[in-house]
Amino acid sequence: IRDLFLNVAPTNARTVRAGMILCVHVALSGLPIGRGATFVVADTVHIAAQADATTGRHAELLTSRAPSAWADVHFTADEEEEDVEEDEGETKVWDGALRHRKGEVTTNAERREQLQQEIFKRKQAEGKDRARTVEVEKQDVSLAGRLARGELASYTTERELPASRGRRLLFEPTRDTVLIPVGERLVPFHLCTIRNASVLGTVLRFNFHIPSGGQQAYRPGLAFPQAVFIKELNYKCPSAGFAESVAAEITAGIKRLKQQEAALREQQGLVQQATLLTDPAGPRLQDVSMRPKLGGARAQNKRGGGNLEGHRNGLRYVRAGQHVDILYNNVQHAVYQPADNEVIVLIHFRLKTPILIGGKKHADVQFFTEVMEDAEALGGASRHYSDEQEIEMEERQRSFVRKLNTESLSFCKKLTALRFEVPVRGQEFTGTAGRATVTVRRTEQCLCALVEGPPFTVIALADVELCVLERVILGQKNFDLVFVQKDYTKQPLRVDTVDMKKLDDLKDWLTAKGVKYYECRQPLAWPTILKEIISDDQKGLWEPWSADPKAGWASFLDVNAEGSDSDSSTEEGDDAFDPDLASSEEEESDEDSDEGETTDEDASVSSQSEDSDEESGVSWDEMERRLAKEDAARGDDSDDDSDSDVKPAKKKPQRAPPRPGPASRPAAPGPSSSAARAGPARPSGIRPGAARAADE
Repeated sequence: IRDLFLNVAPTNARTVRAGMILCVHVALSGLPIGRGATFVVADTVHIAAQADATTGRHAELLTSRAPSAWADVHFTADEEEEDVEEDEGETKVWDGALRHRKGEVTTNAERREQLQQEIFKRKQAEGKDRARTVEVEKQDVSLAGRLARGELASYTTERELPASRGRRLLFEPTRDTVLIPVGERLVPFHLCTIRNASVLGTVLRFNFHIPSGGQQAYRPGLAFPQAVFIKELNYKCPSAGFAESVAAEITAGIKRLKQQEAALREQQGLVQQATLLTDPAGPRLQDVSMRPKLGGARAQNKRGGGNLEGHRNGLRYVRAGQHVDILYNNVQHAVYQPADNEVIVLIHFRLKTPILIGGKKHADVQFFTEVMEDAEALGGASRHYSDEQEIEMEERQRSFVRKLNTESLSFCKKLTALRFEVPVRGQEFTGTAGRATVTVRRTEQCLCALVEGPPFTVIALADVELCVLERVILGQKNFDLVFVQKDYTKQPLRVDTVDMKKLDDLKDWLTAKGVKYYECRQPLAWPTILKEIISDDQKGLWEPWSADPKAGWASFLDVNAEGSDSDSSTEEGDDAFDPDLASSEEEESDEDSDEGETTDEDASVSSQSEDSDEESGVSWDEMERRLAKEDAARGDDSDDDSDSDVKPAKKKPQRAPPRPGPASRPAAPGPSSSAARAGPARPSGIRPGAARAADE
């Protein structure tokens, strides 16, 4: 046992005094692990003046505050040392920016590419036992689906029908049924068959659901293809008040049924949770808020927060008489984010299976506390403070933030059944998730943006199959991150418009986490791609990590794969480049630039030649006379009739159309060259046919 400056041994006579901090190292070498391993355990000990009341010791172990998980404290050192050779008195040291003499890759990009190849091989080995996608058909819980299956029946037998009260309409809210007199009998109509009910005077009109679009939009139309459906029905009520009251009851009943349908749809896929085992002595965090909010007007209108309690097998949040339970075994990721330059300190839980909160399913639950004091949160007139008061307020605010961070961190440490992740500072980046611009931070096992929301952005790397970097083009300012999930039935998770400066950093992080990534120039139509992949996977034809470059993800994502579409397009672009042709084009461009540099003398000569050409040209009047004779010879009177309402433009006598000068070059072919070859500009009064003849 040895300290950095002192030898702790029986022969050492130096006294350990209060206030000393000792760094104690215990080293074990030559352990029979592999080729031999060395373990070093280091502890930092503080010698206190007074003994601890609990342990009775003067020594306080400061290392206990540091993380002790194996993933946080171990590292592997390379035992191979670089050889230093001397040649003619000069020391030649290997340059780290180049390659080894043995051909080992040393640059960051090449080392990253080599690691990506290893990740691909590991994915190939893991993909052999991959389960195929199985299409799970969800039960139709809609009102139309339940009606088609016969689950919604007003009466099972005719004896249950109420007695007829003449020809009076009846409404039974307990059975969600309207009984309308048709002839001498009461005919029951369940509320799920009624679209709406309207009143016009004393007439009550019922509009019913009917099959449409080939009987595909209404499930009972498929179940009963030979049935006759009623579109609408009018009933004359004894008074307008009776009609309005019945219409109001029917509208309220239809709304209640739709709410029940929405609740059943939300309950699909829920897993029954175990009972929470309470612990009165468990840790508690007071005055915290929850996102999403609890349902009910009482809970939402109440000011202040609730209490977050830790129990034996889970957490419970209590506020305004309502509570939400989160079991430890249902937590996939637990994230603690302190208020470092943020407005809140938060504890976030990503759940394995969603739970119901406020009648809706949620897989992300967050508990937070705002760091802004109540006095600062209140609006009103601006206040003026002195410098001393502002300094005191800033110090009070910093103390308040430290207090909140300490309380939240202490609560997280007491929850020993969970392992909390803390976002790494200095490695965040900005992107667009959904429709909002968020700040994405990295943790040990996920990417998350938790300050803005809900919905929150939590990308668990354990659920990701690969990452695609879209719009990676030289000169582009930003790119898109797309994470394809292992469950192909779920849409990919996206973070768009990420700064291009973060590209290499994200590549290194993905490689370190064992995530295979690809680059592409354009965004991909992922819904269409995943639909085809699911179809092939169900047939057993999809092998995502196939060694064949024409199969799997590499067939359309790997630009370096042989036979890929992107690779072929790149090769065609490379073959199209000819150095000889490029040199000849450069010479021509030089000649063009020489010809373009004209002196004043050349300009005057060219202007004189253009004037002489204009004087010798044919005037517009002469052109029109020639064209009129040609039209009369062909008997074309339609143009004259069609242009009778068009006013001719003013003519410029003694003005000939300009001709191109001798020094001008023909225009290059393209959309703009056709206008250049069309000849002189024509007045608006010339007909289309005449214009074509004039061009000829």
